[in-house]
Amino acid sequence: MQVHNNMAITYLNSIKRTQYVNIIRLRVSRVWRPKKFQTESFDGLHYVLIDEKGDSIHAIVDEHDVDHTEKMKEGCIYDIYHVHVKHNSFGYKVLDRELEIGFNEMSKIVPLSEDSCSIPKSAFEFLQYDQVEECYNRQLKEDKEQNESF
Repeated sequence: MQVHNNMAITYLNSIKRTQYVNIIRLRVSRVWRPKKFQTESFDGLHYVLIDEKGDSIHAIVDEHDVDHTEKMKEGCIYDIYHVHVKHNSFGYKVLDRELEIGFNEMSKIVPLSEDSCSIPKSAFEFLQYDQVEECYNRQLKEDKEQNESF
């Protein structure tokens, strides 16, 4: 575990749901700002973030927090303070992970120089070929169950 300013940097493979994270060091792999379904209203600011171990997570700045949260740039590295971990809040998953990071007015984002650490620019998690059909069938079942509950 790496230490920065007397605080241990948290890695993505160790975070848990409802955890409050003091500091996490990440690279921004992707940034986008989607619109709400069938409206012209924005639905927050979304990121795919990667840590030094190559693990990735979806992070969201809620729309009501966008104006007072520092914007991160794609490809850049940051120390991010005071974020919370929550269960995936959307009907879709950007990554194969049940957790996402949420920002709020207490979150602090500090840009770092490119040579401060070695975080990959992108991360991929491929299935083994024999897992594809199983994953597809599981997703079909989940989609069917979700549609039946409406």
